[in-house]
Amino acid sequence: MYNYDNVMNTFGWPVKLLIVKEHRLAILGCRAVLANDPHVEIAQAETLAAARTAIAESKPDVLLIGAHLPDGSGLDFTKELRAAQSGVKAIIFSPGNTAVQAMQA
Repeated sequence: MYNYDNVMNTFGWPVKLLIVKEHRLAILGCRAVLANDPHVEIAQAETLAAARTAIAESKPDVLLIGAHLPDGSGLDFTKELRAAQSGVKAIIFSPGNTAVQAMQA
């Protein structure tokens, strides 16, 4: 079960989540898991270009991003966001061989 008090202290309600993944099935799966949670607003993008636009428009709290996207690296994009001090927290979908790189992003 979620500890909503911790989430509330960090983000406020609702938590704005941006899912960035090139596979629509992965996006649909994430949406299905969170669809009935009134505390989460979900936006999605399938490319980094679309993610940049979505971040500018929706100002997400959390980014759920693939390590490898059609137009670039989700890891590098996450580093860019951190360098810009955007405040967006990131969770990276990472295949086993990029797990260490994901933790460094």
